Amino acid sequence: MVYISSHPYTRQYDLGLLTELRRDRQAMRVIAIAVETDAIIEAGPHILLPPSRSFIDMEQAFCFLMYAQVFALAQSIHVGNTPDLPSASGTINRVVQGVIIHP
Repeated sequence: MVYISSHPYTRQYDLGLLTELRRDRQAMRVIAIAVETDAIIEAGPHILLPPSRSFIDMEQAFCFLMYAQVFALAQSIHVGNTPDLPSASGTINRVVQGVIIHP
């Protein structure tokens, strides 16, 4: 996933990165998430946030994170992992182990 900035200067770099990642074809899919459309964005899989007031990038990040979290959850469930047990081996887990809580 490539999050495309609304700031004109930063957006140029994001679109360049998106173009490069899609051209390299190393990832199965490169999805652009943006507020404003563009021919580069529309050239591949993309999600456009619903029209609303103009967001600065910091505000926009929270909208982007929601899509990323839902996508990650769906993919985890697809491969048989769950939020409470993210890896079958237990390498990744939700509980921090070995930490001493000091008063």
